Amino acid sequence: MKTKLLYLVLFLLPIISIAQEVHTVDNRIGTTALFNNVQDAIDAAAEGDYIYIHPSETNYGNISIRKTLHIRGLGHNPELNGGEHAKLSNISLDIDSVAGTSGSDSTISGIETATISVSAANTISDLQISNCYITIRLDLINSVNTLVNGNIIDNSEIRFGPIQSGNIITNNIFNWTNVSSSVNLINGMNDTNIFSNNVVLIKDTSNIFRNSNLPVVKNCLFLFADDANSPTSVILENSTVYFQNCLTFSYGGQTIDTLNGINNLDNVNPQLEDLGTPEDPLFSYDKDYAISVGSPAQNAGEDGTDLGIFGASFNFIMRGYPFDLPYPTSINIANPIIQAGATMQVELTAEGN
Repeated sequence: MKTKLLYLVLFLLPIISIAQEVHTVDNRIGTTALFNNVQDAIDAAAEGDYIYIHPSETNYGNISIRKTLHIRGLGHNPELNGGEHAKLSNISLDIDSVAGTSGSDSTISGIETATISVSAANTISDLQISNCYITIRLDLINSVNTLVNGNIIDNSEIRFGPIQSGNIITNNIFNWTNVSSSVNLINGMNDTNIFSNNVVLIKDTSNIFRNSNLPVVKNCLFLFADDANSPTSVILENSTVYFQNCLTFSYGGQTIDTLNGINNLDNVNPQLEDLGTPEDPLFSYDKDYAISVGSPAQNAGEDGTDLGIFGASFNFIMRGYPFDLPYPTSINIANPIIQAGATMQVELTAEGN
């Protein structure tokens, strides 16, 4: 990590060294952003541009992406702004047959959204969805080579469709509690896709995999809560799953059914850094899901790195800061008392990855 002392000018955007244009969006009254509506910014943007959505207590609603764009928020739990962050209801990705463009190659990072939906009619490829907080559903209906990493996926399912290959779901936290019986954590995933280095926190008896045919599942932690509603297996419905280098453990002392596969650690405490006292795996921002030194899960992955979200040398960022933006950690007003028309000097301390 490196620390920078910066003057605050238009909310960090001049810090980003990119050739594309940056379009800023803020729906709060009295701001200096270029747009107050995200869809207006998207419509005005050229392919490859960045859309930076400012934190707000008001949801920005639905957006449709039909060209290659890079959507950025400050993070889904930033240290500053009183916890405010950019929230959307639905992000849909499709093609624009008139303009000859599509949402393929787009990136989405640092926001909270209820759903992200890939077109049910057209193939979208090479998406990256990282460091987001997803609360209802991720629809990869016709998706090729999509990378989903660094996210917190809270009681949300990932649904695959008829066109799917090369999708990688890796280094995410899945919080699986009190889910509708019609919802499945992974639905319809086939053997061309990878599910790796995820931490799945389980309290609910709904399916983990449904209608899934031999997806590659490796280096994952399946951790069960100390609760009467917690199941005693990684529940599969109409699915064949082969687990490799995965771990199961129940914090309530139940014996979890042995995983089908090789090199798995069944009913072994992963010894995570901090799950509170008494230990409770269910998601909270103040917990630390890193593997402790000396844990059986340390360097136990197929690739020789740790199981879970920090495996494969991944930098999991609990607050959801985008990888390509510095994030502010403190603000100091150097001259808090100024005359009308004078310049206020604001010093911003930010950290970058």
